[in-house]
Amino acid sequence: MAALDQLQNDPKAALWNALSEETAVMLGIDGVTDFMKPMAAKPDLDSETIWFFTDKRSETFGRLSGEPAARICISDSTEHFWADIKGRIKVVNDSEVVANKWSVDIEAWYDKGKRDDNLQLMAFSPEKAELSASTANPISFSWQTAKAILGDQDRPDISEQKRITFS
Repeated sequence: MAALDQLQNDPKAALWNALSEETAVMLGIDGVTDFMKPMAAKPDLDSETIWFFTDKRSETFGRLSGEPAARICISDSTEHFWADIKGRIKVVNDSEVVANKWSVDIEAWYDKGKRDDNLQLMAFSPEKAELSASTANPISFSWQTAKAILGDQDRPDISEQKRITFS
């Protein structure tokens, strides 16, 4: 299903689908990062958690403590889907999550694999998000733009925005 159709019908599903398809998102943490950093997100729909693996020695995320406010941004121009997700993030020790979310991409970063002493797992709990999607169909885009230019409608009907909250 196209991102725009999915956003219109089930915004949360559109977000989780986009997260599962992305190789990286931008992650920023209040009081920790000055700028957002690209990170591989490992979403878990059942727990509504987005997991991140990092190194305890990381100057950016290795000093994370407490549960500060954080933000994730997705920008997928291929699928014409964008998201700004606000929530909280914390360090978690959970070997089951490590086992379930582990991949060869993560393995490449840790000399001792899942048992590396420097492995740090972070759990992002989303609280609210604003999602945007637009048509990926160039004919529809051109038709809607022409209708707006010719006065048949005020603006092109090519996109949608939704705000969602999490429990």
